[in-house]
Amino acid sequence: MPNDVSPFVLFNGEAEEAINFYLATFKRSRLERIVRYGIGGMGAEGTVMHASLFIAGQKLIFVDSAIPHDFKLNPSQSFFVNCESIEEVEQLYAGLIQSGKTLMPIDSYEFSPRYCWIIDKFGLSWQLAFQAKAEPPKPAESNV
Repeated sequence: MPNDVSPFVLFNGEAEEAINFYLATFKRSRLERIVRYGIGGMGAEGTVMHASLFIAGQKLIFVDSAIPHDFKLNPSQSFFVNCESIEEVEQLYAGLIQSGKTLMPIDSYEFSPRYCWIIDKFGLSWQLAFQAKAEPPKPAESNV
């Protein structure tokens, strides 16, 4: 049985730039560990061999690929962020959309009073949503 499941994101030399971008964008984020390729290693010296960071408690693993590849990230795999307020949706949108593109504009939708779906400048897909918490049910009045 696995210990945990962490999203693994493969970059082509821009992992550290992405790490710094996300750490600056998300208030509750932190870098846990970063290991770089050394002289004569598989990857370009100084690039990210393995990094783990946390965004809102979720561990993510970022790596700069040591092997050139042609594939890109796909928007059908996205990070869904449950925001605590409409303002938080708007703040994260403002940070993540820089040099990115919108798949669904920030707006009110039937499923969320504030939602958007974007692809950031690194190609990662983000769905940002505020879900108003339902009021707890009121206790039934007793007829006894």
